[in-house]
Amino acid sequence: MLKHTQINVQKLEISPNKRRRAAKVAAGAVAVTLAGALSFAATANSASAAEPTTGIYATDAVPSVPADRDRSAVELGVDFTALKSGSILGIRYFKSSTNTGAHVGTLWTAGGTKLATATFTNESNSGWQEVDFAQPVAIAAGASYVASYHTNTGHYADVEKAFANGPITNGSLKATAGVYVYGSGTAFPVSTWNASSYYVDVVFQGSSSAPAPTPTPTPVATPAPTPVPTPVPTPVATPVPTPKPTAVPTPAPTPVPTPVPTPVPTPTPAPATGAFPTAASTGVLPGSTLKVMSGNTRISTSGYVLQNVDLTGCISIADGTTNVTIKNVLIHGAGCMWAIQGDNVQISHVEIDGQNDARNDAGIACSACTVSNVNIHNTIDGIKANDNTTITDSYIHDLNVTSTSHNDGIQSLGTTSLTIDHNTILSEPGTTSAIILSTGSSTNMRNVTISNNLLAGGGWTVYGGYRAGTDDLSKISNIKIINNSFSTTFYGKSGYYGPLTSTDTPDVVSGNVWADGPNAGKSVG
Repeated sequence: MLKHTQINVQKLEISPNKRRRAAKVAAGAVAVTLAGALSFAATANSASAAEPTTGIYATDAVPSVPADRDRSAVELGVDFTALKSGSILGIRYFKSSTNTGAHVGTLWTAGGTKLATATFTNESNSGWQEVDFAQPVAIAAGASYVASYHTNTGHYADVEKAFANGPITNGSLKATAGVYVYGSGTAFPVSTWNASSYYVDVVFQGSSSAPAPTPTPTPVATPAPTPVPTPVPTPVATPVPTPKPTAVPTPAPTPVPTPVPTPVPTPTPAPATGAFPTAASTGVLPGSTLKVMSGNTRISTSGYVLQNVDLTGCISIADGTTNVTIKNVLIHGAGCMWAIQGDNVQISHVEIDGQNDARNDAGIACSACTVSNVNIHNTIDGIKANDNTTITDSYIHDLNVTSTSHNDGIQSLGTTSLTIDHNTILSEPGTTSAIILSTGSSTNMRNVTISNNLLAGGGWTVYGGYRAGTDDLSKISNIKIINNSFSTTFYGKSGYYGPLTSTDTPDVVSGNVWADGPNAGKSVG
């Protein structure tokens, strides 16, 4: 009698809540016995069991702050490094009951290339949520990636100082920072804040190195009967991944107004500036949603980007840190020596309000920096500029004049390579200058261009770096003060004493005109 072929298929599936999945394993025995004739035993090929999935956080981890009060639309993520090769199957995040609406998860390279995306479905009211990608994404040991999700309603998990003591490592994954970027749609998150974690995670499955066992048939020496074909088992169909659904964008809610600090005094009226910078063309971009933050911030990560923030406090950049970006930020800098201080930084669309605090020395103090579209007011000095610095399209005004202050819109006490181009700098009565180049405490003042600016006020509006009989000629070279417009807003001669301290060689002074007053359009002598 021929016994039917027996096929046993075992499935091992663990509840998604536990997230310790195992691959579906086909591991069965096929037994064929031919009556009174031949016995043959064989073990079917066993697929090597895939490793269980893991993540950065335990499946039952609960953040101490499950719902931040921020209600802005934002992309939240985690920078992580794979310690072994494997695949990312999907994205997880911890949800508060107030983090409602559609959520989209994305995996990125460290450089911002999108690798996979998927929309979360069938979410619970709160707790860990998970979505799988249509196909697993292979990742390499030692490579870094970013996993993120987007919410339109905020109220995300936010545990500050989670990374204060360094990376968070769990098995094959090492998380190095929580990251974010504000906006109404999916975008690559790059900003960090106070070493925070936003409880974003991945579903990671390591590559298995165990080879499948080779089947070994064992013949039994018995007379051979007429062979009977062995029935071929019906193959188990491989599931076809469901195509990822197209995300249906949820309309972003109306942003909650950012709390406004104590109003600043009414600023000095600016002269008719034509195409020169004003408050309207500088500072935070119109319509921006800013995250309200407080406390001093020290940046020590090269390539760091700080953006879309309303900050009460000061920003400093650690020595040796490079390629820092600060953009679309409002700074209330009471108590700061410098609202922004450091080197190798790009600063754009930033407003700095020194709040008329006498402890403030300047809005910005930097070298090797690029400053553009910045609005600085209520500080002692606007900018202290050092080597290799460019300042453009900015508005410096309403400096904080005290009985002991020495106010300058832009001050350089010795520099090599400084460009000040197309700015509006208004220094009201009581100030020293709109721009001062001083060699008194420096070794040199070289390769400086001051061009296309609207300037007014001060004792002298521009101290030009060299005045015969006063300054050391050996320290000076290649200074150009060209094509600027001088205004009579405060004094008939622009500054109390006049527009320029120096027209002496080696300074090149040409093309400067009066912006207004009885000599409007005429050359400034």
